[in-house]
Amino acid sequence: MKSLSQRITSLIAEAKNLGLLRHIPQVEKRDAETVKIAGRTLFNFASNDYLGLSHHPAVLETVAKAAKELPTSSSSSRLICGDSEQLRQLETDIAELKQRESSLVFPSGYHTNIGTICALCRKGDFILSDNDNHASLIDAIRLSGATVLIFKHNDPESLEANLKKVPDEAFCLVVTESVFSTDGSVAPLPKIIEICERYGATLMLDEAHATGTLGETGRGTEEQFNLKGRCHILMGTLGKALASLGGFIAGSPELTSALTNRARSLIYSTALPPLSAVAASAAIRTLLKDPAPLEKLRKNIQLFVNEMKKRTDLDFSRKVQTPIFPIRIGDEREVIVARAKLIEKGFYTAALRYPTVPKGAAMLRISLSAVHSEESVTSLAAHISEIISEKNRLS
Repeated sequence: MKSLSQRITSLIAEAKNLGLLRHIPQVEKRDAETVKIAGRTLFNFASNDYLGLSHHPAVLETVAKAAKELPTSSSSSRLICGDSEQLRQLETDIAELKQRESSLVFPSGYHTNIGTICALCRKGDFILSDNDNHASLIDAIRLSGATVLIFKHNDPESLEANLKKVPDEAFCLVVTESVFSTDGSVAPLPKIIEICERYGATLMLDEAHATGTLGETGRGTEEQFNLKGRCHILMGTLGKALASLGGFIAGSPELTSALTNRARSLIYSTALPPLSAVAASAAIRTLLKDPAPLEKLRKNIQLFVNEMKKRTDLDFSRKVQTPIFPIRIGDEREVIVARAKLIEKGFYTAALRYPTVPKGAAMLRISLSAVHSEESVTSLAAHISEIISEKNRLS
């Protein structure tokens, strides 16, 4: 029988041979625009802090004041004694942001997707999932026991073809991200909603990367396409544009009541700390009252698009621009080399490899923020174009 040591050694060797070995970066310090790793201060283009609200004065002041009075932990599940005034206020703020009657906060986005899908779906049900959905959605779908049908990425025709396979009497949940976390593409929500309504399917929309970035006021994809209230289930996270920690579901009071009773990842997890709830509430209020961060983010997005168009032949033609930009490299080892070159120039980016993306589809993932200066955005574009030119010469 193989020992644990043998199994660990084989797992590490396999990852190393495939160029997939991962390490936790040793972050020493982080501020609004930079991150210090291994003694070097780098411009941070890997963070999901799209609006820079984790360093916004209004958010920091609110948290600092609350920290004098609040405990560091909720200490138990909300269904025991982990609930708090701060969590209830946060759920009110989320409901207002998402223009729903009710919301429910989970300890993380992963908890949210696992708990919600497994609470609603079971054997005999059908789940239709976009091919490029996030790992948390994929894991939740597998755990649910429902029959799974995969439709092509952002392809309404493929969605409809799969819906035709679902029996009329079955419960059917369609699950998609609105802004996809790897490449920043945006789901064709108007068409997806139209198809779901025509077939009587329930739509769950993962708004993790759309909340705070899409729509006139940053409310998300429904606002972007003027489809207020049309999605049955809105999921989102608090650890990206909303400067805190946790996840949420927004929808009807009946939905949140059902999840309170059936979502195991909520029932059996320690609740979000009150201070994290305060930070998220402060970020939501700042988002809705202060348009400057979202305006600055959009200026940076357009600046990056313009600079990349000048320097490369990459396709930046998508109708809705998001803060996420994929720079496709292909080979898993080459993407690590490309990231190392950017680090040498003073820029930190994410290098996405299998299983985050398909094998042979490795990419640099660029995440823009409102706190990035014009100089850093322009310089990053110039250095990326050099890497792309060198790669093309060697191809």
